[in-house]
Amino acid sequence: MEKRSLVRHRVDWAELRRVAFLQAQAQAQAQDAGAQNPADTYDAIRSELRSLGGNHSFFLTPKQAAEQLKASPAGPIDGLEGRSMENRIGYLSLPGVQGAEEADVRYVRQGREAVAKTDRSRPCGWVVDLRDNTGGSMWPMLALAGPILGDGKVGRFLDADGKKSVWAIINGSPRHESSPDYGDSRPWPTPMLRLPS
Repeated sequence: MEKRSLVRHRVDWAELRRVAFLQAQAQAQAQDAGAQNPADTYDAIRSELRSLGGNHSFFLTPKQAAEQLKASPAGPIDGLEGRSMENRIGYLSLPGVQGAEEADVRYVRQGREAVAKTDRSRPCGWVVDLRDNTGGSMWPMLALAGPILGDGKVGRFLDADGKKSVWAIINGSPRHESSPDYGDSRPWPTPMLRLPS
């Protein structure tokens, strides 16, 4: 937490450790034993992560982590959809995706097929629906929205030390030092029709 938290410069780490120790000690006294194994420290870890605030840090037990990373069931990913709407508008719904790398690859494959199918109607614009997006890895989602956004810089990370790290769309796919390579994706959106002058 001290090395990686986005708010690490605002935290009194000595005080946080003191409070965590007191909590663990009180819990151990209530159980008439000290921490006997790693699982005995989980509540203290969760408590300290909550005290940091923010929504990107959380704790998973080994069982929870294994459950989250297990291979997802085969078949279509619920909520991932592309279709044509009225007035030649393309629609892409991007639910959240998390889990094993295999799930990300299936998400990208299914999503690119949905976008390609929708593009056959030659949409003049797109709606990207994020209402059911619960988060997860942004890279598969960006691999689908990337061709719609077009090539270029589309965002950046800013770490706790103020270091900026830009991410971009290149050849329709996200590119960053931490992004997986999903391969190039042709720009799906049909260019806007131009009326003769």
